[in-house]
Amino acid sequence: MALRAASTRSLGALLAATVLVLVPAPASAAAPEYSLEERANAIVTPSLVFLEGRYKGYFRDRTSGKALSDEPVVASFRCSGFVVSANGWVVTSGHCADPTPESVVWTAAYSLAWAKVRQKALAANKVDSYAAQVVSTATFTSVADEANVRGLLWGQLGIATAGLEQQPALRGEVVTATKVDESDLALVKLAADNLPVLLADNFEINPSASFFTAGYGTGDADAVSGTYTVRTGTSKIAGTDKSGPAPRYRMDADLGGNSHGGPVFDSAGRVVGMINATIRGDKRNRLITDSTTIKSLLDSVNVANTLGPADQAYRAGLDAYFGGRYQEAISQFDKTLSASPANSLAASYRQQAAERLAIEGGASDDAPNPSSAPWSRPSPARWCWVRPGSSSPCCCGAAGGPDTAPTASCRFRRTRGRRPRRSPTRRSPTRPSPAHGGRARTGSRGRS
Repeated sequence: MALRAASTRSLGALLAATVLVLVPAPASAAAPEYSLEERANAIVTPSLVFLEGRYKGYFRDRTSGKALSDEPVVASFRCSGFVVSANGWVVTSGHCADPTPESVVWTAAYSLAWAKVRQKALAANKVDSYAAQVVSTATFTSVADEANVRGLLWGQLGIATAGLEQQPALRGEVVTATKVDESDLALVKLAADNLPVLLADNFEINPSASFFTAGYGTGDADAVSGTYTVRTGTSKIAGTDKSGPAPRYRMDADLGGNSHGGPVFDSAGRVVGMINATIRGDKRNRLITDSTTIKSLLDSVNVANTLGPADQAYRAGLDAYFGGRYQEAISQFDKTLSASPANSLAASYRQQAAERLAIEGGASDDAPNPSSAPWSRPSPARWCWVRPGSSSPCCCGAAGGPDTAPTASCRFRRTRGRRPRRSPTRRSPTRPSPAHGGRARTGSRGRS
């Protein structure tokens, strides 16, 4: 790129501190930089579901029948899942969606113990012994004093809030589940339609390759009512687990305590397995239940795992967006949102496509005519004002040519004709927030 000093005589004192940049205009908008991980996450994230089973009741002393608390005790089981059929079918972890009665009782006992800690009625170092005492001396009954405590299962897409039992939370029912010592899977039916789908059709894991994972987690101190968002990561196979009838892979990384039930997927966004927890031992979520087992579960209840028109349009929109074809991307994302409003990431990428189209797409309407300028070039060019000592233009020319003073409104056109920054900031196009699968990155200035 050539730099030419602007004449201080013709442009006055304002332009004494600027130089002129000529940048060849592209035939079409430049494609945004991205990684395979970002694109895979973009495919997978809209289909993730935050699941929470809530079992509410009272612990009653077995001798006196008296309740041990004034308020009901809630045993909560939180995990991740992913949509495998648009009409509400979700795959998740069996021990989360369909816990054993013993697991419910112990979880409720710990919930009561920690409630007493918050009330300063119990020391934190006494939680384990108090929970054990409750289990041995009291019975967990329903609020109506029935012996069986029936839980309610809720699912949320996007950003989720623990403890929510109303819209946008969706009621769910466990249709079928396998035991922990088997494949530890559950198939849940949510009361919803037109949900974004992931493919889990017998895709094999390559033990020597890296793969991606996604699941829900929270950074809030209060997990009982905290906000849960999607977390993503990269893992490799670290070995096999032979605790069940069929060997399962073990990962070398863990996304956190509520990630079990989340998908393990390849760079094309295809599910190759499901994250599961090691119930014994370190209890970390590093096991993988493979997609062959998932497919068998779906076949057992005749659930078809296929992409619908909205899913196909969304993937076509991502292809167009990452290929720099923003008008086409907008059209495909509109089709997606029309058929599947639950796909919030489609709306985010549509906005990015519209912003990039406005900034980068097509030839500039307000650039000066290079043939009328004394520094005429044979190819089309645009111009930007640059401050001395800076390699980045701070503003692009307005209509009227280089004799027109720079305006603040045109500084966001400065990437036209060059590869855009990796992660634009402020009013320039942004990637989806980490809450929707994106990653916060620090932008870098483009070259002039």
